[in-house]
Amino acid sequence: MTNSQFPNLISGEELWLWRNAAIAGAIAHNIEAREVDWLLREIAGLDSLVLRLELYKEQPKIEMSLSLKDLDVLWQRRLHERLPVQYIAGIANWRQFQLQVTPAVLIPRQETELLIDLALAATDNHKSLRMVIGLIWELVVELFRLDLLIFFIMPQFMQLILVLKH
Repeated sequence: MTNSQFPNLISGEELWLWRNAAIAGAIAHNIEAREVDWLLREIAGLDSLVLRLELYKEQPKIEMSLSLKDLDVLWQRRLHERLPVQYIAGIANWRQFQLQVTPAVLIPRQETELLIDLALAATDNHKSLRMVIGLIWELVVELFRLDLLIFFIMPQFMQLILVLKH
C-alpha cells in the first residue's frame, strides 16, 4: 500500500473507538455489523483476523484512504440514508473483479450474478448460444485484465439472449 492510496493517518485507538461506535450504530439501524469490517478492510487495508482480534488497537498509525471525519460522515449517511457501503469504499466486488463505483454507477448485485448463471444454464441444450455467451464472458474478463473500462448493461444482454434463443 502506498501513501497515495492511504494518505490519512489515524491511531489504532481512534479507529478502535470509531469501529465500536459504528458497529453499535449498525446494530441499532438493522444493518449488518460485518459491513463495518468490510469497509475497514477496504479503506484501511486491515485483514479480517486483525479486525476480529483487535490487533490494530495498539498501532500508533494506521493509513486509510479516507479521513476519520469523512469516514464518519459517510457512515452516518449509511445509517440514516441507507447509502450503500460500496459507495463509501468506492469499490464493489463482483465475480472475480473489483469494480470502482460511485453513486453514478449501479452496484452489481448477487441477482446479477444469478442472471448470468441462469442464462448459462438455459443454454445447456443450445451449444451455439452457450458458445456466444461464453465468448462474451471471455471478452469481459480480458477487457478487465487489460484494465479497460467497460460498461455492461444487463437488460440489453438479456434481450440479446432472448433474441438469440428464438
